[in-house]
Amino acid sequence: MATHDEWTGDQVVQILQTMKESGADRKQIQAILSKGYLSDLCLAHIAEMDRDIFRSMLDLPPLRPEFEVWRSITTRLKPGSELDAEIHLAFCFVDPWAQDLLLSPGFVGSHSPGTFNLVRIEVRDLGFKSPLVTNCQIIARAEKLGLRLCPPDLAPQLLLDLKHCLDVDRLWVMMEPICDSHGRQSTFRLERRDNNDHRLAADYAYSGNKKLLKSQLVFQK
Repeated sequence: MATHDEWTGDQVVQILQTMKESGADRKQIQAILSKGYLSDLCLAHIAEMDRDIFRSMLDLPPLRPEFEVWRSITTRLKPGSELDAEIHLAFCFVDPWAQDLLLSPGFVGSHSPGTFNLVRIEVRDLGFKSPLVTNCQIIARAEKLGLRLCPPDLAPQLLLDLKHCLDVDRLWVMMEPICDSHGRQSTFRLERRDNNDHRLAADYAYSGNKKLLKSQLVFQK
């Protein structure tokens, strides 16, 4: 990006015109120029800047991308043992850790019957640029953008509804964590193995766990 010394008069005029079209009045534009904010902006590494952080400094709400509904899922009041049996009847699998969660008291108390509109996104769709992003950061940003965590019983139902049509190796269902029999805060994810086996797996729900920018996530809208 050009520095402020390299900017042409036409570029500066274009910036000021954009500010005016965005609703800035003459006094606001004059204040920006006189205080040197425009020069500071020109010197910044704009490509590396998180725009939502910049907007928060100005007391502006975060930008809200339009997340399309990927799939609607209806959950019903079913015990984990029944969902476990249904998954096996559908020729899918349940890992031991995930089975432990299905049969845990925390899962029994988590049922939220109803229809949920789900969005499927990559971590990068939330506006992150760092190669690794923590669960805490992901959830905080998603909630700012109007997305919500899924109830735990949605993950096994999603596996059944997909009917062996999962097109990625791992799909994290971003959900309210529940404790396994060892007291570990855990969540579900869906997996597709090399032999096209589809299975319900589990993962740690620690806030510091990190995901790649290309990691696929499911939230409810």
